[in-house]
Amino acid sequence: MDASWKGSLLFGPLSIAIKLYRASTRRRAKFFTVCPSCGKRLSRPFLCRNEGKEVQQKDIRKGFQVDDGKLVIIEHEELDAIRKDAEQTVRIFKFLSLEKLDPAYYGESVYLAAPEENSPVRAFQLLEYAMRMKNLVAIGKIVIDGVEHVVAIRSYKKGLLMQTLRYIEEVTDIRDIKTISELRSAKFTQDEIRAMLRLIDKQTMHDFDISEFTDEYSEKVMQLVMDRAGGAEFKVAKEIARPTSKDDDLLKLLKESTA
Repeated sequence: MDASWKGSLLFGPLSIAIKLYRASTRRRAKFFTVCPSCGKRLSRPFLCRNEGKEVQQKDIRKGFQVDDGKLVIIEHEELDAIRKDAEQTVRIFKFLSLEKLDPAYYGESVYLAAPEENSPVRAFQLLEYAMRMKNLVAIGKIVIDGVEHVVAIRSYKKGLLMQTLRYIEEVTDIRDIKTISELRSAKFTQDEIRAMLRLIDKQTMHDFDISEFTDEYSEKVMQLVMDRAGGAEFKVAKEIARPTSKDDDLLKLLKESTA
């Protein structure tokens, strides 16, 4: 697997050479826009509204619109000068108990690894070992593709896993969702609570095994593509459960499901 990024992990007096490797990949059917008459893929040219001509991608420049509507042109070299140092380091600022980091802030995940055999692997391993001993997560910053991210770095299977964190303004306050706020005042009978706990116990896993779950939607999409490519008709089996109504006897439904 090829590394997606390489640079240094800065912590106290240490500067540890690292590489980042993607910790996950998206399995989704990729569609292209096509012409409705000939069925060929469509391209999207960059057109200058002022001169009415197409601009090649290699000639495109970046412009930032200020308050008076004027576009300030920024050269690629100027952005590169700012990025050069920032995009080559992951700087650790704080450490935190892992359980105190709210999962709502988690974003994408990548693995951290020492890039070369002659790099200071011992420092990398010692940092991972110490964090694992104290169950800590390191909070730091990184710039990738011109975007600065707050990141959390933690021990994972005796390696290091780095996850981007969402900024506070990117996370919706759960209290702003009316239906969730109303749940706080809900009252339940002891029989309802026991019945719900029995249902949960019935479906509780002793160990989490992600291999038990497959992307059924993507599989059906690919089956649709293959059927259409072969000229066959694709039929979808409808499996829509009836929504539970507020008029339903909740206790009765729970007891029937655990009988």
